[in-house]
Amino acid sequence: MLVLSATSKAVNSEDKVITCDMDKTIPILFDDWIEDISCTVLEKDLFDTYVSIIPYKDLYYVMGRTIAGVKIVIFKDTGEYVKEVQLRDPIATESMTIVPELEELWVISFGNIIHKYKLDGTFLKRIKLPFSCTNIITADFPDFLVYSGGGKDDKGSIQQHLFALTDFQTIHQLFIPQWGTQARPYAPFTLFAKDTESKCIYIFPSKIDTIYRYSCLKKSMEPYYALNFHGDFLTKDKEPVGPLEDKEMNDIITQKKYIYTHTSFQLVNNKFVFKLRGKRDNFCMIDLNSNKVYSFKNLFNQFQTNSYNPFLGAKDSNLYMIVRGQDLNRHYQSHVCSYEKLKQTLKALPTKSDKWILLKINLKK
Repeated sequence: MLVLSATSKAVNSEDKVITCDMDKTIPILFDDWIEDISCTVLEKDLFDTYVSIIPYKDLYYVMGRTIAGVKIVIFKDTGEYVKEVQLRDPIATESMTIVPELEELWVISFGNIIHKYKLDGTFLKRIKLPFSCTNIITADFPDFLVYSGGGKDDKGSIQQHLFALTDFQTIHQLFIPQWGTQARPYAPFTLFAKDTESKCIYIFPSKIDTIYRYSCLKKSMEPYYALNFHGDFLTKDKEPVGPLEDKEMNDIITQKKYIYTHTSFQLVNNKFVFKLRGKRDNFCMIDLNSNKVYSFKNLFNQFQTNSYNPFLGAKDSNLYMIVRGQDLNRHYQSHVCSYEKLKQTLKALPTKSDKWILLKINLKK
């Protein structure tokens, strides 16, 4: 049984919080930062859209959506289909995580249910948590960071906080007091990025213009980067509330009144990458060594994607995307492909191939 009492950890940093002026980003070409792009054609087409990828050993754990709900499929790193994980709640599935110490895949659903699987997709057991949870982040085992999903009431928060540090026996710490008007918890596309060398986890919560750093060594979470969008960013205190909130939120999105969300938050080679949506629609990159902030509109060779969450995962020096072969072929009818492995992969496919291609974008150090 979990002990449902804990102390709230102050988030004031002893170090100076770094403020980034997001009106003064340095424009770049994404190609200038790319070393190479390698390609893997996925054997089976099982998704309409993709949510996330976890590269683990020689496998890819791929989460995506169809009209029937969420699917999680295991592929070899060659693209060969291995297995579809038989989800208990495909309509209500929120996120997934791998726990290396246990060699288990955990799937979170219904805002407080964990379904545990072996890494081969064999179901193990179901656990119900006594608090809201949409995302679980492996910290310093047996401790985990748990994200509530951001709901405003007791059912949507963890003792009125967004994050908790827990070993699922006791809640050790609570981080970031709950604020804003969001009624129901939900799992963001990308919430965190890990730095395994420093044993730090960087967290960019939904509708908060701050990137936090959690230290596994200190067991503390502190604001690290304050992102100054000069009023363009839709923070939790600006969210519509009341009988017209759905219409007002729709106006915010369609009329691009604010940056209403961000996706693709990843850490590669000591650089953050993320995608803005709304009033600004560009990619941003923050160099943790220099604290310089860069921005770019297009991807490799000026390629543009309609994907809501283009970068699905990251490992070592690589960012991961999944793109339709026909979309790439269409693009390269009017653009020159400067990446030999990508060029050879497309050459081997029919021009109108609807195969999904997993791109591993290797960034320069």
